[in-house]
Amino acid sequence: MAQPYSTKINDYINNPKKSTINTPLPVCQWLCTLIERTNPRIICENMIVDVGVGTGNLSRYFASQIEFIVGIDIDAPKKIPKSIDLYVVSDFLKWERQNGELVCPDMTKLRPRNREDMFSYVNNSNEPLVLCNPPFNYEGKRKKELLSFTFLKKIFEIFGVNTPVVLFAPMGMLLNQRMVSKRWREMSEDIDGLSISDRISSIISLPIDIFENVQFHHQILLFNMKMPIAHYFLPEYVIKEVQDGR
Repeated sequence: MAQPYSTKINDYINNPKKSTINTPLPVCQWLCTLIERTNPRIICENMIVDVGVGTGNLSRYFASQIEFIVGIDIDAPKKIPKSIDLYVVSDFLKWERQNGELVCPDMTKLRPRNREDMFSYVNNSNEPLVLCNPPFNYEGKRKKELLSFTFLKKIFEIFGVNTPVVLFAPMGMLLNQRMVSKRWREMSEDIDGLSISDRISSIISLPIDIFENVQFHHQILLFNMKMPIAHYFLPEYVIKEVQDGR
């Protein structure tokens, strides 16, 4: 598949845009309602980890249902979102598992209700609900990586391959590949009986201009959930709420 949009619009390498682009609140609210309705067990039993939390939009509407929400971001916030119980400032892509234990280098904790809540939960093989809207921009040595896929692999490495995940990703993560593509092979490899592609429960299509001042072929991928519909389109009323809020 050819690149659907001219690099004059989206030249992220030579003309990078603001890396942190907040997820529109109407999209976050609709997504929360969808998951609460289709996967109530996940909401009742799991903690949430919001990777690339930023202003906390993505996890905001889960706060009344979830006992503990962890936000992870590489940058310290100007203001910690009220919904976040533990804000971790750290480069998530450097996290590792060592002898089964979670290791987070250069970590700063802000508003830590209890640091052990997250670590004991994860180290006891519990799987949180992970929300992730990765940065748009390529940076440093990762300049040519598809960051959505890089974050997804790290999420499965840290929290387990059966972890329920909400991931914002370009359409090209699934479609824009060649026969010799490394990502094609990684998506298809068997991990504990299922490949990464087998773990996709549903796809949510988004308009290319759903993010303000950006035109980008984006979708939301849901992993390891029980979804009644394989492919959703963002409802028209949600799109109107996004438009009215600009």
